[in-house]
Amino acid sequence: MVKANGRRMQYIVLLAGVAIGVLAWTSSLTAYSLEGNVHAGAGSPVSQAVDNCVACHEKRSDDPASLFKNSTHGRTKKTCSSCHGGDGSASDKASAHSGRFIGEPSSNDVLAMCGACHQTALAAFKTSRHFPEHRGSSRVDCVRCHGAHTVGSPSRSFSFASYCAGCHGLEYLPGLPVEIQKTLSMLDDLSDAIRGSESKGRALPAEQLQRRKEIRRSIADIVHPTDLKGGLLKAAEVQERIRDLSQAVK
Repeated sequence: MVKANGRRMQYIVLLAGVAIGVLAWTSSLTAYSLEGNVHAGAGSPVSQAVDNCVACHEKRSDDPASLFKNSTHGRTKKTCSSCHGGDGSASDKASAHSGRFIGEPSSNDVLAMCGACHQTALAAFKTSRHFPEHRGSSRVDCVRCHGAHTVGSPSRSFSFASYCAGCHGLEYLPGLPVEIQKTLSMLDDLSDAIRGSESKGRALPAEQLQRRKEIRRSIADIVHPTDLKGGLLKAAEVQERIRDLSQAVK
């Protein structure tokens, strides 16, 4: 009888231990989900049904929330906490900006945030002249060229050719090779043509969108590693593809 009671007590203790373990595991998953992850990649478990970041920040005069909604990241349902961390489900600022929250990221923070998803681009960028090894930090970062809340949806006045020329060709920096500058200018013209078409209610068909994506990728393969030599070899071919797509858009 005593042995039976002892075995029963052991069984109860074992069940209690299992229950506590499961509860702790579930709580840890919930805490991780709510905290947000500054370096959350595409496959991250971070997912919040409620995003109060937008409700609060759309009241600001610069309205970053509206800018973000029209960006590539906004259209693909990325949340603010995907990059900034924090808790997007919180209703007060202190809780929302808790955990691994970074409101104003440094240049190296930006590289870590963007590189969590764009790993190939980051690896190429870190081999470039924009990221000198002796400094261990970038001269420019992803946001300087792509924007922060307007990724994939720059203002109409933005020009890659003009932006690059804002450094290259001034003071100690040599200007970009003519063919590289020409390629960037043609890309700007293509963007203008596409916007003009869309303003008239003519959306690009999937085939043309894919061609534009491939052109951008080809230029990124030149710009991210600052591969001027390879860029000059590819320039004529990339320019031809831009020219063909521009004609199709018109």
